Amino acid sequence: MRRNLQTNIRSREHLFKINVRTALFRRKNQTQRAKPPRSFTHCSLLLLLLVDE
Repeated sequence: MRRNLQTNIRSREHLFKINVRTALFRRKNQTQRAKPPRSFTHCSLLLLLLVDE
């Protein structure tokens, strides 16, 4: 059971990373000039990850 939970979490993290990458890519294509500081995006992504749990 525990191992299954671990793999589930891992796969969810993988999906999350893919989603984040595509979202960031899209945002970069849309607005080249208006981009928030890196730390801000990092913190918001961490918050999203925490909320998801």
